[in-house]
Amino acid sequence: MLALDVVSVLAYPFAAWYVLTQSSIEAAGGLLLLAMAPRLVVLLRRSQKATRREILGPPLLISALVLAAIAFADPRFLLILPVLISLTLLGSFARTLWATPMVEHFARLSQPDLTAAEVRHCRQATWLWCGFFTINAVISAALAWRSDPSAWALYTGLWSYVAMAAIFATEYALRVKRFGFARATPGWSRLALRVDAP
Repeated sequence: MLALDVVSVLAYPFAAWYVLTQSSIEAAGGLLLLAMAPRLVVLLRRSQKATRREILGPPLLISALVLAAIAFADPRFLLILPVLISLTLLGSFARTLWATPMVEHFARLSQPDLTAAEVRHCRQATWLWCGFFTINAVISAALAWRSDPSAWALYTGLWSYVAMAAIFATEYALRVKRFGFARATPGWSRLALRVDAP
């Protein structure tokens, strides 16, 4: 299911670009609903009755965007999805800054005994990701507002992920420099490196 989610998110900008430039808003909206349907069915079958309302939230929002795009003949409603994803991630990271920062939470899964310096680094890294998601949402929204599917697809489907990879690599390099390889690298990664070593 996770693999399907990742593929769907990565493929959506280019699929939407192709359908919008080669066909119609109705076809693009139908493609989005069609891609969403299998995951929704699986989640509803696996879920408890109490959690189904939460599961139905995102599909209902996406369906509303599709209907708005068709009703107003405006493709920008279909281009707003990456903005919503960035804002959701921003909210998820930002709300942890008043408790255990998101990066610290993940760090403690493999390194429970974080030092005070490492805790500060995790908070700073969480702020960094909040900044990225904010900027990413603004750029994605600006490109959606321009209603230029080509530029929008290139940024949301490629350059935003390049930027994410660059931030992750830079943060990891700084972590290794400050705390050493053993402290900066999760245990499963160190094991994989040892297994792959000649």
